[in-house]
Amino acid sequence: MLMVRLLMLQLMEKYGVSWDDFSRKGRPPKGVSELRSCIVTDLHAEGRTWADIMAITGLSNGAVQRLTKAKRNPNTMARVRAAAAELGKSGAGMSKPWFSDALRRWWAEGRFDFHRAPRSEKDRVALRASWTDERRVRLSNIRTRLGADASYRGRLEAYHRSPEVRRHRSTQQAYRMAHAPATFVRGIRSFVFVMKCDQFLIHTRSSYKTAVVHLLESDPRVRSYTYEPTMTDECGVLFPDFVVTWADGGTTLIEVKAHWVTRLPPEHKVTARLDRSRRLTDRMGWSFDIWTENRKEVRDALARTP
Repeated sequence: MLMVRLLMLQLMEKYGVSWDDFSRKGRPPKGVSELRSCIVTDLHAEGRTWADIMAITGLSNGAVQRLTKAKRNPNTMARVRAAAAELGKSGAGMSKPWFSDALRRWWAEGRFDFHRAPRSEKDRVALRASWTDERRVRLSNIRTRLGADASYRGRLEAYHRSPEVRRHRSTQQAYRMAHAPATFVRGIRSFVFVMKCDQFLIHTRSSYKTAVVHLLESDPRVRSYTYEPTMTDECGVLFPDFVVTWADGGTTLIEVKAHWVTRLPPEHKVTARLDRSRRLTDRMGWSFDIWTENRKEVRDALARTP
């Protein structure tokens, strides 16, 4: 305790703040909040835990985490990695070694099975019914009000644009691309030179579509295809992904989607748009198909796409 008090005295002398001002409840005097932040940042940069900083400063856990400007500092990250390594060694060979005894017991009792079990139709109906128009409007107004608040928007932008966060994201992305690039390259736009399309250069907005373009270009059964043609139906304008003409004279309208789209409820706007494409192909006498990343040809094309 004596060492804790001496350390706190040294920090208060360093930044010129008294204990009465530092520990005052409610709104602190002008400038004290910045001095609190400096003291908490110094302690955190040394690699101290939240509990240590709380014990030294007397501040709450929430205040400590808000005030620090040393998140992801090298000392703390080294301590976290060492703690994770010790945890991994202590739980070697165990299923879910991060579980506490209580969590392990509750898991065995099946308390968390609702996360794994699919929702029943009754649960789905209740969930859809809970999203009333009034609730949607209220939540939309909340987001609109927050977006219009300059102080809220400024704090959010300052966090995402801070050098520390940008450096962390860059490091994580470099690690992903080096170790498992195929898992993290979805949604990348690109320009593709083509031969069988009615254009010589097309702009794809996802790596799935890029892979399908390469697949169609290399497939000898494909005579020609159109990318995102403008089509109309009784509801307005449609832009289907591909209209493919095969060598045998048949025509197929292909929509390229992620697999989770096929599990959307019927009233979802994406499902409704796919239904419009399906009705359009029925009227035109074409066939209709949805290609996802689970289709073998698309999966192989994704693996070959640079």
